[in-house]
Amino acid sequence: VPFPSPLPPPPPHHAMGRDSGRGCRIYVGNLNRYVRERDLDDLFSRYGRVRDIDMKNGYAFIEMSDPRDADDACYRLDNKRVEGDRILVELARSNTRPGPFPPPRGGPQPPR
Repeated sequence: VPFPSPLPPPPPHHAMGRDSGRGCRIYVGNLNRYVRERDLDDLFSRYGRVRDIDMKNGYAFIEMSDPRDADDACYRLDNKRVEGDRILVELARSNTRPGPFPPPRGGPQPPR
């Protein structure tokens, strides 16, 4: 008999607002200096196939093969303790920068 999960079930995938073409890249923040790439791979591979891990100083981006697995990993791992600190796990934002950011040099200019 399996033990009941201490967490409620994740919301349905359609409720996450993601379609099949998006949502595979995850931002992981508040990583301390003791967390290694292998630790993240072990942690996230429980939820699906990890395609890539890009670690920086204090944060990482993880790419998963399936957006549903990425949703599940975010739901289950956000605020989890890793090497003593609670990590922040959320779907990464788009690479586009809407809003008051200037366009790249040589790119389209706003009308005057």
